[in-house]
Amino acid sequence: MKQRGTPLEISEELRRNVWPVVSFTNLKASNIIASDISGTSDPYLVFHTNPIDLLWRHPHKTNHKGETFPPQTGICHSTINPSWSNDVVPMLHPRVSSQDALDRCSLVIVVQDSDVLTVDDILGYVALRFPSPERSGSKDGMEFEYTFDEPIIFEGSSSKSGRLSGSIKVSWTNEQRQVAMEWYE
Repeated sequence: MKQRGTPLEISEELRRNVWPVVSFTNLKASNIIASDISGTSDPYLVFHTNPIDLLWRHPHKTNHKGETFPPQTGICHSTINPSWSNDVVPMLHPRVSSQDALDRCSLVIVVQDSDVLTVDDILGYVALRFPSPERSGSKDGMEFEYTFDEPIIFEGSSSKSGRLSGSIKVSWTNEQRQVAMEWYE
């Protein structure tokens, strides 16, 4: 009987050939909470899911603290209106094998302030559903995309917490999987 390989090798194979790629463009926030004494923040976004541990842990990319998980953007320094260039926003690999399974999941994007001497501050979060045929237009049933503009929730309230906007895309194509593989390697 042929051995299938280590769990990491099996996961790599699924990531290359089965799991979808989730990408973002034009990701920006406006009027976020200023948590630094300067009246600004040093914001970055951290990506979580419901259910927990849905995302592939990429062993080759690290964040500004040298950690490999959870995935996060680069830092925008000294601003309350950050905009992340597409190349500092990670591509996500949810560990699902069908759009139906992905439709039962959600993405939680946490806005945090980077601090050098203390623990990073949480500035709020936005919960999104993954794009699907019902929430987006699709030409071929392999890619789904929609634009969002949502209030950032902080301590149960969205007042004075700002907004997060951008486009989110789910792709089941091999071409997009290859782009993501190259991005992470």
